[in-house]
Amino acid sequence: MAVLIIIIGFTIMLVTASFAIIPYVTRRTESFGVSIPESEYENPDLKDMRSDYVKKTISTGIIFVAAATMLLLIFGENAFWITFVVLADTAAHFLVYYGTHKKMKEYKAGAAWKGDVSMKIHVQFTEPTDTGVKAASPLWFALFAAITAINTAVVLYLHPTLPDMTPMFMPGMLAFMSLLFVLVYLTIVKSKRKIDPENPAESAFRVDVFRAAWINFTIFAGLLLIGSISLMHLAELGVVPLTIKAATTLVILVTVIVVAWSFVLALRYGQGGSRINRNRKKGTTIDAGEDDRYWKAGIFYFNKDDPSLFVEKRFGVGFTFNMARPSIWLVVAGIVVFFVVWTCTYL
Repeated sequence: MAVLIIIIGFTIMLVTASFAIIPYVTRRTESFGVSIPESEYENPDLKDMRSDYVKKTISTGIIFVAAATMLLLIFGENAFWITFVVLADTAAHFLVYYGTHKKMKEYKAGAAWKGDVSMKIHVQFTEPTDTGVKAASPLWFALFAAITAINTAVVLYLHPTLPDMTPMFMPGMLAFMSLLFVLVYLTIVKSKRKIDPENPAESAFRVDVFRAAWINFTIFAGLLLIGSISLMHLAELGVVPLTIKAATTLVILVTVIVVAWSFVLALRYGQGGSRINRNRKKGTTIDAGEDDRYWKAGIFYFNKDDPSLFVEKRFGVGFTFNMARPSIWLVVAGIVVFFVVWTCTYL
């Protein structure tokens, strides 16, 4: 019980930390999903808003750690309550963000600089410029397929001796995870590149470094996760000389490493490489297009006139979908249907 309480508490605080750092790693031309002039980033009012948001976020995390501990002590190791608390914690963090987002919109509406947000934005749909920054080859995804194939072959071979198991569950999960990592990779590669027209060379370099770092993370973190889960599965089948406890510990350790890696990348590079080469001229406006109307709640991008399928997030690090594109809905629907059918098949 004590170990489970520690794991759940650690998970909740990881979620809390991931929300708390976001205002400090997004572009300096965006504040809680609202576009601002970069010169206003250090505005005392906005600094106070960020500080208040972090305090509320951390307080929320502490409250939910206490709630999770209490529920576990009362109801024991109940999967429903564990899942409920983690999901409720995530929802509470979103509400803290949304409250700050609304406050930021109201602040901008009355700010003297609201009409000064630059309309200048340089978007590239072509291939990246040659900056010397190299991302890992997509051929690495062949290893994802190989790991899934090995697990599938082992399960099929041992199937007659596994009457009480749902033998294809784990290979199916590995295939689903591989598909998700491929989708994340395509999202990064195919998203539009936002370049500062006043300093295109430096801006292109930052964007390419950012993309390369997250492509490498997607591929190699994905391999670590899928590889460790595969070992755990093979250990359960008695194919590899590892105890189930040791294999499970390995999965947990790899998960912690992957999460820590993502935090380091976010803090090192920021959104779109915004934390790289921070010695640029003060007041330079970068990618602050006045497009707030296309961002619902500062998170969901909906622009029918934008041909892009993927764009940089407004709040957070990484990329998101242009929800106005029908093809995106087909992709999302396909993943959901696959997951539902796969889950129902093996329940």
